[in-house]
This record gives sequence, C-alpha cells and structure tokens, in this order.
Amino acid sequence: MKKLIEFKKLGLIIEKDSENPHYKSKYASLDNIISLIQPALSELWLMISHSYLLIEWIQYLETTILDVESKEEIKTKLPILGAVDMQKLWSALTYARRYNISCLLDLSTEDDDDWNKTLPNKELKPEIKKEDDDKPRFGDKNFDKLKESYLEGKIEWKTYKEAIKEIFKIYNVNKSRQEKLQILFK
Repeated sequence: MKKLIEFKKLGLIIEKDSENPHYKSKYASLDNIISLIQPALSELWLMISHSYLLIEWIQYLETTILDVESKEEIKTKLPILGAVDMQKLWSALTYARRYNISCLLDLSTEDDDDWNKTLPNKELKPEIKKEDDDKPRFGDKNFDKLKESYLEGKIEWKTYKEAIKEIFKIYNVNKSRQEKLQILFK
C-alpha cells in the first residue's frame, strides 16, 4: 500500500506519555497515538477499523487499514489471552488496538529492550549461535528499507517463511524484528 510510505514520510514522532510501573518502562497511550495519527490518516484517505474475532475458541482483535480510494487493505490480528471477564477483556482489547496500530504503521510506541523483559530471569540473554556471531544485526534501518522495497513491489517473497529464511542467511534477527517481519508478510 503506497499510502503507508507517504504516511511514514511524515515522520510523526509519538510521545511516550504513559508509564508501565511493572516493567519500569514508558509507552505511548492509545489516546496519544490516535490523536497524532488520525489527522494524517484522514489526509491520506486511510481508515483504521477493529474487529473482534473468535476462531477455534481463541479470541482475536483484527485491525485493518483501508485505503478508502483504492479499497486496498492490510490486516493484522493479535490473540487476546487470559481475558476471562469484561474488565480484563476491555484492557486486553485496548492493548491489542495500540499494538496492532503500532505494528501496521511501524510506530515506535514503547521502550525497546530486545524482548529481555519477557525472560523469567533478567540475567538471561537470548542465545546466539556461534555461526551467526559475525553477521550484522538486522536493525530498524534494515527493516525500513526492506519494508519500503516490499511495499513498492521490488521484493518477490510471497511468504514470511521465505523472507525470514533469506534474511537469516545475511543477518542476526532479534525476536522483535521477527514479529515485525511476520506482520509485514501476512
């Protein structure tokens, strides 16, 4: 979707206006994200919508960005886990909306710790295979170039599996970048 490249060129900077006391990190609230992106999306005739899905007894929030003029759309969905009552469901849906919007628009809305806070022991670091030590890191610039080439139709990869296989031959890819790649190639 070429309009996403136009959106990215706007260079919007999302202020991390909220704090997660559990992880001692900052993030951008959903209200803050929406208030900043909505005028730009409207100017480009892009619309965001969310749908609640239940697939094989798993709850999902699916987020769609629709180009109102061309009818092109991109989607992503995130499972809603552990939402056993309405309060937890609403909280999970708010998180999923924030996460899905951030992923689809490639927004930096949280402190990036290369997923180390998800590890049970903060002393642990991800294992790196010896043969990968001499490979360069697949960082934001690499991802942005790849994404732009893919959206412009310069890349022929059809699936996430095919893309990640080729990228792993050249780069070390952390879990965060793997998730972004998976969303891009859906």
